[in-house]
Amino acid sequence: MDFLACGRPVITHAVGEMTTLFEDGAAGSLVAETAQAMADAIQDLVRDTDRRRRMGEAARRLARTYSRENIAEQLQNAYDSAIGRGSR
Repeated sequence: MDFLACGRPVITHAVGEMTTLFEDGAAGSLVAETAQAMADAIQDLVRDTDRRRRMGEAARRLARTYSRENIAEQLQNAYDSAIGRGSR
């Protein structure tokens, strides 16, 4: 998640949990499992400064959702819910 916090767009293969964590075109790109697809996505971002900037800003926002504080609060809420205290 450090790369997100630094405002770096994500380019990853569209497999497994990656499709759950990242929305294609928001904080980065989800690509097919080929070297060519990865290379094309990298070249696209290198060439498009505005898109790279927008994705970088979205990456920072996404990183904040995974901050220690947010994860701790979500975990505490889950525990509270499990024992019947509701969420905070």
